[in-house]
Amino acid sequence: MLAAENGIRLEGPKAGAIIDAAHRSLRLPEPERQARLAILRSDATRLSELFGELAATDATVAGLLAATPAGILTSLPGVGAVRAADYAAALGDPDRYPTAEHAYRASGLVPSHCQSAGTNRRGGIGREGSAALRHAIIEMGRGLAQHDPHFGAYRRSLLARGKRPKVANIAVGHRAHRLAFALIRTQSTYDPERFATAVETRGERRTRADRPVIGRRATFESDVTCPPYPTVTQPAARRNTPVAS
Repeated sequence: MLAAENGIRLEGPKAGAIIDAAHRSLRLPEPERQARLAILRSDATRLSELFGELAATDATVAGLLAATPAGILTSLPGVGAVRAADYAAALGDPDRYPTAEHAYRASGLVPSHCQSAGTNRRGGIGREGSAALRHAIIEMGRGLAQHDPHFGAYRRSLLARGKRPKVANIAVGHRAHRLAFALIRTQSTYDPERFATAVETRGERRTRADRPVIGRRATFESDVTCPPYPTVTQPAARRNTPVAS
């Protein structure tokens, strides 16, 4: 009840453990059960006070965050002021990274590569980067996977394909980071339909004839929420003008 009143979402294993503990307590002798009940009431009172302090802190963080470019991240489902502030603080100035992938590399979540006798092998994550950014990216993905249908389905699909939960969390965090980085850059609120379309087309920029753009502009696949680039058609005379030798 305390969790429900404070918006806490319990996962299956934790909820099952609490229910089992409640069943065991009901079988205790009455004096011992009353003693434990008194302790539980005292702990619940302290926990409620702590929730009140946390709510006041969240309100302060939200007020400060709204004055920064990272305030746009609170438009993401499951991403409150604290998660958004953690990500923004760990990321720093996003303009120092050319793309989201450069920022992702700075977190150390990219796989390591081992070379031996001409053979390249892919290992676990390198962890050569910002631990704070790694934590913020994983937490961003966790919040979205719990509250956004697309991210939740994506995580379930990874687990169904045999991925370990840790690997699935990193993959979801990677996608969440790409989205969050793009929202900060463009200052656009989260549009689920637009994001789903970008994922389906793998971020390809398309011409008016619905053909993918080939070349340098297609490399910005990571910015999945950026608007499509306009198609500029050069005049035939300029396009076919020979270059003087």
